[in-house]
Amino acid sequence: MAVPTAYPPLGSSPLSSLEDVRVLSFPLREAAGRRLVAIEGPGPDYPLPIARVFTVSAMEAGIVGGRHAHRRCSQFLVAVHGRVEVTALADPERPDAVCRVLLDSPNLGVLLPPGIWGEQHYLDPDAVLMVLCDRPYEAADYIRDFEEFRAYRSSASMVA
Repeated sequence: MAVPTAYPPLGSSPLSSLEDVRVLSFPLREAAGRRLVAIEGPGPDYPLPIARVFTVSAMEAGIVGGRHAHRRCSQFLVAVHGRVEVTALADPERPDAVCRVLLDSPNLGVLLPPGIWGEQHYLDPDAVLMVLCDRPYEAADYIRDFEEFRAYRSSASMVA
């Protein structure tokens, strides 16, 4: 199955940029009072294998989650209920240069490649975010400190 031709393959450059952040939509099928969204990967509509899936539920509006980047893992985020705004940052020296995506439908998601700092702003008190990952959980893959992210991006850009 082919990766969508509109994008270069993930991992084709040593350091991800905001241009690598992808918004993907999937068919929403409705029948008999139900809605169905199917995501299969890798395939023509979704470029990555799915190794791990988890959900995060907001207990109140205004919660901010994420606040980390990954060294090797790509994540695809979908608001399966409620509204979640995803903020992606590639250059820690330009905190104003961000990509913001409002997720408000279960057939719309944003793909965050490795090396991108991500934050999720839960806009509704009962919002539920589903995250699909192309790798299993690896604690060492997480960059949870922004200064460590700055150093990671700086050292990776010197290698590139």
